[in-house]
Amino acid sequence: MAKPSALGALTDIYNSRDDRRLVTLTSSKPRLVIGKDSLDLTLSSREGGYVYLLMVGSDGQVFDLLFPNQLDRNNLIEPGGSMRLPRSAWDLTAEGPAGRDTLLAIVSDAPRDFKAAGLQAAGPFSEAPAHAAKDIQLVTAGSPQEASAECQSLPSTRNIGIRKRCSNAYGAALLTIDEVAR
Repeated sequence: MAKPSALGALTDIYNSRDDRRLVTLTSSKPRLVIGKDSLDLTLSSREGGYVYLLMVGSDGQVFDLLFPNQLDRNNLIEPGGSMRLPRSAWDLTAEGPAGRDTLLAIVSDAPRDFKAAGLQAAGPFSEAPAHAAKDIQLVTAGSPQEASAECQSLPSTRNIGIRKRCSNAYGAALLTIDEVAR
């Protein structure tokens, strides 16, 4: 039996996105010097929604939920909006080991509850070991409200508020950044 792959899970989540939803994630630097450079990202989304930033670091062993976090919980983005991450309340500096970090930005119609995937506090962020890969994928794939009675019997009339709250749709962007020794 194959070991769960944290990087494979991020790739699967990305591949399961609604590719009609345009989400972009860019970095001011494609290479970060360990112990010196900080991450500077810009996220843009054609659709509004809830933003989540997951990372599998250069060690490949752990999922990190970088945003939202204990210092910054405001993860809403307006349609056609963009945001800089990290924001002023928090910073991310390259800490190694040397290798490739993979970041996945998700913009979903409805909130996701990553605690259900077993993420535990790690300072202001949250993390889970690689064996939580399937749980991370399940949380990303559906909103917690999806199974509620309200969502099971959607009215035949248009009600955008309920439809958004019950939606499992999301867009995503994948980005890799190299961490290098001085």
